[in-house]
Amino acid sequence: MQNMDFLQHFPFRIHIGSYMLLLYGLRLLVLLCVAILASWIGSRMSTLQGAALMNLFVLGLPALLYAMEVEAVQSITVLPLLSGNEFLRSLENIIDFWPVGLCAAAGILAYLRMKRSWVRN
Repeated sequence: MQNMDFLQHFPFRIHIGSYMLLLYGLRLLVLLCVAILASWIGSRMSTLQGAALMNLFVLGLPALLYAMEVEAVQSITVLPLLSGNEFLRSLENIIDFWPVGLCAAAGILAYLRMKRSWVRN
């Protein structure tokens, strides 16, 4: 992997197949967490329209602003994680994986809170 110029600072020595597995595994994990988070947000709203608007505001607006290159939303959107190549290229050491951990923690917490409300109802 280190022979490719854009990945010379990648913190691991891995084969291209392992890199692709890491890339698509990262995308799958982030998409699952976003779906669970969107479901949890939707479960808190009383109408479908309110759920759609709240999800658009919480998840869509930061992604749109990030795509428009607004620097302030870079740490609160999942868009860099979904474009895995951009995220993996920026890694210099293993500690830089903290956004993935934060996204996974948010997804797990939303799942647990959502499951608890389903049991209660």
